[in-house]
Amino acid sequence: MITDEFLDTLADRIADRISGRIPDHPVTEPKRYFNKGDACQYLGVSRNTLEKFMREGLAYSKIGSVFRFSREDLDAFVYKYRNV
Repeated sequence: MITDEFLDTLADRIADRISGRIPDHPVTEPKRYFNKGDACQYLGVSRNTLEKFMREGLAYSKIGSVFRFSREDLDAFVYKYRNV
């Protein structure tokens, strides 16, 4: 018969082995705003295509000469053109 003490010991040993194999990486928040290069990478498009999307209504902010795109706006733009 398997005792509770044996199961507890087994669980502790498994947890010890697993914790040694999982790297300690801090959990980071996903990016909220993207520059042009990051937006292209996020959408999987070229810079020319991104600029075409901007002319077609993709929302962005321009601070000086720097463009910023929010994750929400990028997702909304893609969602708007999805095929149903």
